[in-house]
Amino acid sequence: MEYWQFFLQQEGETSDTDSTLQSWHPVTTPKIEVIAGKYGVIARTSLINTDVEIRITYQGIGEKPLLRKYYQRLRRTNAEGLIAILPFTDLKAGTWELDCTGQQMPGSQSQFANFGWRQNLKIEVWPSGDKVESPEKSPQLESQESSLPCFLSLESENLVASQGQSITVSGQVSPAHVSSLDSVFSGKLRMEIREPHDSQILRDVEQELSADSLPLRFSLPMTLPSNLPTHLLLGEVTLMDAQERVLATEGFKITIEIEQLCQRLIPALPEFPPPIAPAAPQSSLMVSFPPTPELILPPGILKAGESLRAIVKLPSGANSMSVRLWVQDCQTRFIVDGPYWLEGFYPRGSDFIEAIIELTVPNSSREIQLTAVTFDPDNHRESYKAIVDRSIK
Repeated sequence: MEYWQFFLQQEGETSDTDSTLQSWHPVTTPKIEVIAGKYGVIARTSLINTDVEIRITYQGIGEKPLLRKYYQRLRRTNAEGLIAILPFTDLKAGTWELDCTGQQMPGSQSQFANFGWRQNLKIEVWPSGDKVESPEKSPQLESQESSLPCFLSLESENLVASQGQSITVSGQVSPAHVSSLDSVFSGKLRMEIREPHDSQILRDVEQELSADSLPLRFSLPMTLPSNLPTHLLLGEVTLMDAQERVLATEGFKITIEIEQLCQRLIPALPEFPPPIAPAAPQSSLMVSFPPTPELILPPGILKAGESLRAIVKLPSGANSMSVRLWVQDCQTRFIVDGPYWLEGFYPRGSDFIEAIIELTVPNSSREIQLTAVTFDPDNHRESYKAIVDRSIK
């Protein structure tokens, strides 16, 4: 039987690391919360002597949601199926995501191997001490002392939609402990959609929750605004108890098809008097949008699980602009990686500046589409898409 189990240990606890794992705490949910400190994470799996691609992502409290620090490494399970995921590391306050993927193994009878596999763990790290650095989330710590501890999970953290379209965000409320499976729950969910540049709330809805036992599934419908100035929206679902104390929060992203934005923005451009030269109206229109980025990938068919280097180029005069890049499954249309916010472009000759990002080819897709969009912070407008498709074997 195939299995995968994460284990966590805080530095200073018993350092016994033999195969019994008696000094390590098993992680039984995909999301956990700890106080800031030095922790290590290992895993035990039925996949022995197998390469595992490990990606570790960190987003600090108060940082821009799209600015995430990450690094990746290739590790291998030993003959007992043990693998070090995260060496003892000083986990600062914020969100840490550990993502483990593996390639197909021809001829293997493992369910993991036949379809490619992925295991992930999200660690919410809270500041140590009495003073909490994140005021908007501090009630979650207080509420767990007097309320039923719960986990909130979403079916998808990346959605694709059109402006004015109705969306539904679905998920599940689960108890933090197995002993609470039969507990009665009463509370509510609140969902907010924000504009990413100034965090302005564009839409919000609430839904009452009541159940005789957990876990409890939910669906939150919402209609997106019709006039959106941005290509990306940030959402958050908050779980509260009957006293409106925060129990858990979970974020998600909505990518808006940019063609709709362009159709709305172009008619809104000011009309100009009849030009002397025929090319004048076209010139006036073109300066209203940032330059479309050039997206460069290696040629040919990609291999699942391998590293993928993407190069993004802009004209040399676009130093103040940023580029957002994401990876989408061509069949499901789900975003499978990103979005990433690329800044700090460096000169490449006299005509271009460029940035390089290292990605991992997803195991679960047969064809992917990489998309890059330039954002101009001066007028808050976005360019047309630069799109590159690649097949995966």
